[in-house]
Formats: sequence, structure tokens, C-alpha cells
Amino acid sequence: MQTRWSFLLVLSAIGCASSPTASTEQTQPALVTATVTAEPVASTSSSADVGAKPVAPNMMRTSAFGCPLAISLEADKRQFTAGEPVFLSFTVSTTCERTVNVIDGGDYRNRFGRPESYNLSALGNDGSIIDPIDVGPQFGGLMGPRAVKPTEPFVKRLLVAHWLTFDKPGRYTIRVEKTLSIGQPADRDMKALQEVPAKLAIDVDVLPASNVALGAVIYELGARLLETGERAEEAERALSMVQDERVVAHYVKAMKQAKPGSSFGHSAIWVLKAFATDEAFKALEDALSDSSLHLAAAQAISESKHPKAFEKLWSLRHDKDPNVRLTVVHELGKRDDADSTKKLNLMLQDVDALVHQEAQRYLSERKKKGPSRNPR
Repeated sequence: MQTRWSFLLVLSAIGCASSPTASTEQTQPALVTATVTAEPVASTSSSADVGAKPVAPNMMRTSAFGCPLAISLEADKRQFTAGEPVFLSFTVSTTCERTVNVIDGGDYRNRFGRPESYNLSALGNDGSIIDPIDVGPQFGGLMGPRAVKPTEPFVKRLLVAHWLTFDKPGRYTIRVEKTLSIGQPADRDMKALQEVPAKLAIDVDVLPASNVALGAVIYELGARLLETGERAEEAERALSMVQDERVVAHYVKAMKQAKPGSSFGHSAIWVLKAFATDEAFKALEDALSDSSLHLAAAQAISESKHPKAFEKLWSLRHDKDPNVRLTVVHELGKRDDADSTKKLNLMLQDVDALVHQEAQRYLSERKKKGPSRNPR
């Protein structure tokens, strides 16, 4: 099925928030394996987080290019309620006077924008295994060096909900595996890197789901959406994983405050389309008037479960953007009923060759199949 660039536009909007600060085109460096040694350390969590210490090491020491490296894993919270989005900090630090680089990126263009080169899994105290969420196709991304100095550690923030879903309370060991590629500033082409495998783990306590507790988290993250910088970006990433209608009001408020053309609008649309409330749908309709969001809003409306979504989408059949009209055709193609067949015949009159072609393709497929078996 031809969809022009619409799918890539969505992926691009997701990926932008996670791309590395310094970037170059992805290369295939020649890697030299480094020797590593793991060293377990005691938990640094306070009594307000969780009483018991983790049974798995959350720190290891190694070296690259003669520089000592400490690699650690910590959670913003060691104790949280089911459904609450929590970040881990994967940190690489050094005491070396010489700067080394961690090569970052090249792994974030996927459904969640998560850095796919980090492997997360979890094991419950009861023996239950939580496998990572499948995010579908991977499209790479830009990569580049991130400096590591005594005063400037490399910190990668990992949103646990991008990988793992905890359906029941209990204690879990979250494991993180990552093969780091370490370089030197003089090696601008990243041709002589050292490969450092890291395996870390941290114990967390997941409390029973609580509507009140989750509401407090949503309120806090919603307030941070109105800020600027990394705190706002992290709040948006976290809220996007909360399946609760209470997030809608915060996204709508932040959309009204966002600057025209900002990437936040695309992120907000991606979230709001999942909710069938009048408030969420109104925000999608309003986004149609923003030229930078127009196509994304039309695509979101095509996926919305709001009862007026299809009626609104059909009203866009004469839109000046052929990609929007193509979105209408694709939604008609999914419906496969008498009414959609009638509307597809009307779309044959479209002046755009691809829109006409796709409408014709759907009609030809239906003719081969015979009467519809999937009324909608």
C-alpha cells in the first residue's frame, strides 16, 4: 500500500525528541573489545524509597583507552505504583584527565523513540519473567560522540515503560544490558572504538495500582509539561505512556501554550488520538488549522475512536493536501462496507494520481473478494 511519506513523518516526530545532541551520519567503525570487571555496590536508595537493598549489582568498573570508567544504574524511584512511568539513569563517569567519548544514538527511530541498543528485561521474585514490549520496525537514526569528563558524566535516561509493563505488584529485578562504544576526541571518524559490554541490574518494588496515586503523578507531570527544557521533554515522554483520560486536559493546555511548529504538537496529537473524549477530539480538530500539524491531525482523526471521527475525516475529502485526501481513502479501504465502497467510487474523481490509484486499488480488491464480510 502506498502511503507517501505520512508514516515516516510520524516516526520523525517521535525520533526527534530522543536524538543525540552531537550527531553525525551512522558509520561502521572497527571495534576493539575491552576487558570489563563487574563490582556490586550497596544500594544508595533512601528509606523513603524501599527498605531492602537490591540483590543485583547496579555498578561496574572497567576502562577504555587507559581511562577508568564507572558504569552505574539508578532509578528515580525504587518504589512506585503499577502504571506509574519511572526513569532509570544509565551513567558512565570517569576520573581520567583525558576526555573519552561515548558513541550515542543510531537506535531511536521506532514507535516509542526508545534507544533500542539498550536491552531491558525484568524478573519477579515469584519467578515471573517480563519480556520487553515489541516496538515494531527499527529505522536507526543519527549517532555521534558524547564527551565523558570528571565533571561531565554521560547519562542516558531510560523510561522503563518503553520496555516493560508491570501488571501485578511485587519486587522485580530490572536488568539493563548495553554494549558501549568508546572513542577518543581525535578519532573524528569513529574508526577505532573500544567495545565495552555492560550488564547492570536494580531491584524495585511495584505497589498495587492506585487511582489516587496515579492521579498525583499525572498532575505533577502535567505541570512540568508547561515548563521548557529537559524536564518538560521528560514529562511528555512519561505522560505519553499513561493510559488514563486525566492526561488529556494537560496535553490540551500545553498544546495551546506551545509555539507554532514546535515538535510538541506532533507528540501531543500522537497521544490524544488514543482517547475518545470530546476534549481530546476537539484538540485534534483544532490542530487541523495549524499548517504544521494539519496532516498529522488528519491522520490522528482517522485513527480516533471518537463517534464523530469518521464524519470529520470524510469532510476532508476535498482538502488541498493530497496526502490528507489519501488518508481519507486509506480509512475507507479499512472499512470494507457498502457505504465505504460508495465513497471510494466518489474518490475516483480526485485529480491526484495517487489518490485515484489507491481508491481504484481498494475497489478492485473488493470486486475480487465479492460481497463485504466485514461491515463497519
